[in-house]
Order: sequence, then structure tokens, then C-alpha cells
Amino acid sequence: MLDVSEVTKQLRKIIQDNSDLQDIWTYGKISEVWPTHNGTLNFTLTDSGEEIECVIFNDRRPLQENLPPVGNNVLVKGQIYVYETVSEYRFRVTDINLSEGSSPSPLSSINDLTTTLNSNLTDHPTVKVQGQIAKVFVTPADYTILKLKDVTANGQSDAIIECVIPPDIDPPFPLQIEKKVQVTGKFGIFSKASAYRIEVGDENNITQVTERSTQVQTTPNECQKCGLRCEGSYQLCSICHYAQIEHEGVVVGAVMRYLERFSNFSTQREYEVRFGVNIIGRADVALLNSEGNPVAIAECKKIGYDGSDGIVQLEGYINPTVARLGLFADNTDPYEWTFLKKNDERQRFDPITRPQFERELGVEPTPEIPSTKTQLELVQGNIIESEVDAIVNAADPNLTRGIGLDGAIRDAGGEEIERECQEIFDREGVCPPGKAVITTGGNLPARYVIHAVGPIWQGGNRSEPESLADCYRSSLQLAAEKGIQSIAFPAISTGNFGFPIERAAHVALTTVKEFVEQAHQNNEMVPERIQFVLFDEEAYACYVNAFSTLGLGLFSLIG
Repeated sequence: MLDVSEVTKQLRKIIQDNSDLQDIWTYGKISEVWPTHNGTLNFTLTDSGEEIECVIFNDRRPLQENLPPVGNNVLVKGQIYVYETVSEYRFRVTDINLSEGSSPSPLSSINDLTTTLNSNLTDHPTVKVQGQIAKVFVTPADYTILKLKDVTANGQSDAIIECVIPPDIDPPFPLQIEKKVQVTGKFGIFSKASAYRIEVGDENNITQVTERSTQVQTTPNECQKCGLRCEGSYQLCSICHYAQIEHEGVVVGAVMRYLERFSNFSTQREYEVRFGVNIIGRADVALLNSEGNPVAIAECKKIGYDGSDGIVQLEGYINPTVARLGLFADNTDPYEWTFLKKNDERQRFDPITRPQFERELGVEPTPEIPSTKTQLELVQGNIIESEVDAIVNAADPNLTRGIGLDGAIRDAGGEEIERECQEIFDREGVCPPGKAVITTGGNLPARYVIHAVGPIWQGGNRSEPESLADCYRSSLQLAAEKGIQSIAFPAISTGNFGFPIERAAHVALTTVKEFVEQAHQNNEMVPERIQFVLFDEEAYACYVNAFSTLGLGLFSLIG
């Protein structure tokens, strides 16, 4: 006898083990598109009367942007994905083919997909499931649909399994919400709703469970890996199962080893693997203090954003009012992990550096891990306060005092910046758009200020993007010549010069990324850390989108 969550795990394994349902191309017409609050994009694909619900998760924003409008035909690649919280499946899109020509392979029609899925499920032996009725309703065709959920000691799990009773079967007792029942049947699908169900074939296949039999009777065992309790015949608990090599166990192991360095804290794997919109078989690790309270969470997957300036991945796994730190790992190199700290004022998690993360935990920061790459960072804040070797100023061609950022930098840096700018102008004359000069940082935390002259926006047809790109190249070249190891850029030309922020962000990131990659390839000097610091929330959000479009996290290694 299985509970609902065990049935959904069993069903998921049937699907994942079938290569005909993984990494395949299918095609059809887009008939409906609807986004969700967390940035996931859903759409319906139809072909010859058949249809399937599709999903593009929020970690693939470029794919979302490339999805054609409703009414267009499209070729998409992906796999069948199980939504255990609603007893439904989706075609999870991992690629879109926008080119004309030969079709990719292997290629399956929607009918082929649903037929393969249905045959795989119906070929599976009869299943027995026990749960509580969460909802019951009758369809227009007089089929009765039961939604069953688990009943556990700690409350009800999120897993749901639908059971379907044909019109010719009369259950031997009233089907009421909160009744505990035992259902026997075969897996099947209802393709019109992209739903999977247990089909009840006989009135004797649904029985009422008495209160005494509420709990699923299983024999407790100890997990062979960690010693924790696991149910039934399983040799591993669910966490250790998904911590195996084939389930990203290398990453999980790296996180565990990292957290074990903190003698004053303990790692407790109390957050079981959850399969929802934003997580696919990853293992969570909670970091607890000496009182047993969670102070941080390690999540082994790529970090995601909500489309503006918020980080959403923590929300589904911890209570943000309790934990205040987060660690996200999407590969085995800790240098590329993303560290987060809760911003109580804005109720979100903001990126911080690894040393800051360690200080927050109350341990001595470890030496920086050496890297042959450059760290690219996106920060919301005041560039004047940036603790870097050099900050970049959006300057006027005459190097005279301007308004906005230029005036603020000169005010904070003092007269020495003003004096050196005048000396440079007297010596070299006007600094044309695309060029940059360097002065002392005066009273600023930064040792230097690089004054870059950006173009004035005149519609985009007078080489403004090229000139803006030259600004970033000139600034980085000056930094290399001075041996500057860290530099912070503002959004050059987007203020009084009127350059559209969306286009400016793309030009800035693309130019810096190409410059750094070329420098590393040629073994040339280049800063080890490059920041983009945006004060305005709207500008910051535009840069978040630009980072995502280029496949970059807010803390990324390039080169």
C-alpha cells in the first residue's frame, strides 16, 4: 500500500526512465499563452485536434522571449515533466527551433507523445493508494473525479493524485471531502487536461478506511547512507536518493563539505526534495545554529529571478522570516556559488560576497579561491560607496563639473578630482565620446576615478551604440594599464544623455564580456572583478534582464 507522494514518485520514475519521453522535439500551433506570478511561462500546443500543455521555466528567459505569438507554429524540444501538486504533466521546453529547413530529430507529434505516455503508464502494474479526499466533482460526461492527498503526522503533503470513476460504477459509500479511502487501479492520462489519473475499474476497488487505519502501514528502515528513517522497502531516504551522482550528488556533496567547515553550526538535511515549478530533484541543506534554528539554506540549483529585481528561488523552500542567509550552487566550483543575505527592509534576498557570507555566519573568512577568470557582478547601490580600486564616472567632453553622478562624485571626492580634470583638459583638450581619462579618487573609497564620455542619444543612427561600447573598452584599457584589479561601472549615457537603458545595458554587458574574454585568451591584463552598480531600481531591473539574456548570473565568472 502506498501513500499519494509515493505513487507520484513511482509515476515520475516511469516517465524519467523512458527515453522516448525525454529530450525530444515536437511541433504544433500555439493556441494560448499565460505567464505565472513567478516568471514561468505556460502555453498550449495543438496539432490535428491533439493538444499538450507546455512550460518554459523562469531560468530560460531567452526561450520565453523567443516564443512566437499565439497562432504561430513552432518546433520545441523538451521532456515530459510531472506536476505532482495538481496531478498533471507538462512538456517542459528546453529549446525552440526558429530556423526553416530540415526538422530536428528525434521528432514526435503530440499524438505520438501522449500515446507513448499513456502506454507506459497503462503497462505498469496495478497500484494501490491510500489518502484523504481533498475534492470530489462530476464531469459533464458523468465521470467522478477524486483528488486524493496524503495524511501525515505533520499535516498534509503537497502531493495530489486524481482518481477517475466511470459512470457505471457506484461507490459503496458516499464520497465526501476528508474521508480516508483506499483506491486500486491502473495509471492513465486525460490528454485534454494534460492530467494523469488512477482509473478505478470496479466498485470493489474503492474502499473506506477506518480511523484506526488512517496511517499507511509500512515497515520503518534505516537509510544506508545517513541512518535516518525511511519507509517501506526503500534502502535510502529520499534526500540521500537524490544526493546520488545521477541526481546532482556531486554538487550536494560539495555544499555539505563546505558547510562542515563551520564548527559552530550543524548541517541538517531536513528539507526533503520537492518537485514543483522551480525545482527538479535537487537536495536542500539547512544550516542551523547551536539552538537548532535555521540561519541559512544551501540550494543546489541555478539561481533565478522574478523579472524585476527580486530573487525568488528561496521563497518556496524556507520561511524568509526565519532564515537570513542563502547559498546557491549550480556547479562544483565554490568560487562560482551565489551567496545571499536577507534585506529586511525590502523583504528579499540580495547577493553578497563569500567573505561577507562567512562573516554573517560568525566565522573567519577563508582566503579567496584563486581564479584565472574575472568575476562579473551586478549590484544595486551607490557607486560612490563602492569598495573597488576604481569607479567609472559618466563625464562631459569638457571634463567640467556636471549634474547627477558627475557632480556627486566630485562632491564626495573633493577638489583634487576637479583639479586633475582641469589639468587633463588644459593638456589634451576635449575628450570625445567613446574615450576616457583617469584621475585620483580623492576622498572616495576608490583610489581612482575613470571619466568616460558617453554619446548623446540622437535616435541610434549616429553610431551611438558603437560609441558607448568604446566607452567601456577605453575604461577597461585604462584600468589594465594602471594595474587596477577591481572596477565599478554606472549605466553610462542613460541619464541626461538619454540613451535607452535597455539598449545601453545590452551594449555594456556584451562589450565588457567580449573584452574580458579576449584579454584572457591573449594573456593580457584585465581587472579581476568588474561591477555594474545601479542606483535606480528600474535601471537595476533592466540590467537583471540583460544579465539573464546573456546567460549570466548576478555573480558570474567570465573569461
